[in-house]
Amino acid sequence: MAATAIWGIRRGSTSATPAREFHWLEASNGLWEAKWELALPGLAFAALFSGLATPVESAAVIGVVRISCRGGHPSRPENHPRCTQSDGRMRLLIGGVLLILGVSLGFTNYLVDTEVPTRAVRVDNSHDSLSSALLAALECFSAWLSAA
Repeated sequence: MAATAIWGIRRGSTSATPAREFHWLEASNGLWEAKWELALPGLAFAALFSGLATPVESAAVIGVVRISCRGGHPSRPENHPRCTQSDGRMRLLIGGVLLILGVSLGFTNYLVDTEVPTRAVRVDNSHDSLSSALLAALECFSAWLSAA
């Protein structure tokens, strides 16, 4: 944020537009209007670093808080069509990530229940030459990748 502020100050000093006078009342009103949005990063860090939520769950919490704190005022900027479209994309992204995580968890449980890892280790241990061939193939593949 400091870098953006410095960039704005430099950009404003070279601009031909006249500088506006700073009004503390206007700044405090703006901060009061944005109090929930300003608290969102703190909420995300608190949920994440307290161990109560993973990054995806923390993002979902932020989405829920963001949507619930919007308010229904038609003059508010978040009721602009781009903001509602952004909210829809946020929901879609969080839902997609949760769907991927759910499917991968289910598939992992299926593999463990059918003992696929145990069978793979048994096959590997019964064929010592297979391990050597696999290592040689991996070595050739990594050499090919480094040469490319």
